Formats: sequence, structure tokens, C-alpha cells
Amino acid sequence: MEDVQGIKIPQGVYLHRGHAWVGMASGGQVRIGMDAFAARLLGPLDRIDLPLMGKPLKRDQVGIRMNRGDLSTGLVAPVSGVVTARQASLGDYLTRGKPIVSLLDTTDIEV
Repeated sequence: MEDVQGIKIPQGVYLHRGHAWVGMASGGQVRIGMDAFAARLLGPLDRIDLPLMGKPLKRDQVGIRMNRGDLSTGLVAPVSGVVTARQASLGDYLTRGKPIVSLLDTTDIEV
């Protein structure tokens, strides 16, 4: 990751205007994560609501919800596809540039 004025920018991924990133993975899959700028603004989260395995995510629609206390915000999916993997815990996934979900059958890679 590259540090740009205190914000960690993952390398080798495409950034989406909705503060998500998408990275290519093997077997036609992509990985989706939240950028460090959004993670810093949101602060520590209590919970992330992830789509279930096998469920579709639609590009430019909220597919992942982040929650802190009574506040909730959505992460807009940068691509469409079917969820093939999801992270079970918050841990370092938001702050260290690791993926939140992986998708297959992505048909509209336009970031």
C-alpha cells in the first residue's frame, strides 16, 4: 500500500467513486473492499452486514452496510456479481485494504 498524506491507497486495484475498491483475483473472481478514506471517516464499526453467499450484488447499489451504534451507512458495489466469499469479522479488513467480499460472474467491470 502507498501512503498518500496519511491515507493508505491499495496498489493493483481500481478505485470506485463510492469509496470502494475492486481487485482482480484468480478464476474470474474479483475482490471488493472499502477505501481507507471512508474507513477513517467512519471510525470503529460495531458490525458489517454482508450479503449472503450466492446472492447477487448490483453495481452502483448498496450491497454492504456498516454500522456503529445507531448509525448505519452503505457501501455501493463497484461491480455486479454473485458473492463467492465473505469475511466473517471486522478485524483489519477495513483498515488494511483487505477484501470484504469476493464476487464471481462479474459482467460489468466499469470502475
